[in-house]
Amino acid sequence: MNQTNLKLLKERLDGFSAISPASWVAIQASIQTVTLNKKEHLPREVGTLSYLASGFLMEVDGHNRTKVATVLGFMPEQSFMVTRIHNQVNVLVCDEPCTIYEIRRSDLLALEILFPELIVLHDAICAQYDERIAERDLLLNEKDGLTRIRKFKARFSHSLNRMVKTCMANYLLLEYHYFIRNYKHA
Repeated sequence: MNQTNLKLLKERLDGFSAISPASWVAIQASIQTVTLNKKEHLPREVGTLSYLASGFLMEVDGHNRTKVATVLGFMPEQSFMVTRIHNQVNVLVCDEPCTIYEIRRSDLLALEILFPELIVLHDAICAQYDERIAERDLLLNEKDGLTRIRKFKARFSHSLNRMVKTCMANYLLLEYHYFIRNYKHA
């Protein structure tokens, strides 16, 4: 595992709640590294906690598939992903090579038994993930497409260069040509 990525992970975790040195050692021992190439997807297992160490992911609806799957969210580097029963069918697709650190459910439960302070940390990560997924619904509540585009660009300004415009339009439920015409002016 890359020491820089581990240091960034530790900083992210400390941002939620202070973790003891012993729990950090146990967390590192429980991490499994998954490497994905462009267009590959991350297999999801219920109860797994994942951290995107490097790369960029999109979460797409794998259940209600039409011809083009709906983009539900974008995951930039240093994002956490939580897999539950209801979102297990959603596919995490990488747009570029990715490194993901995962802790499986059984390991996560064992860590929480040994270090009860990690329960609060896990709950905070779940809440942040839920908020990120709910952002799309808030954007879709905007009736005006131009307002949706403006708010989207403000929210994802740090990642726009990594996103494909067809996926942005899909995420915002806007017709592609309308999106392209208005993207520069928003």
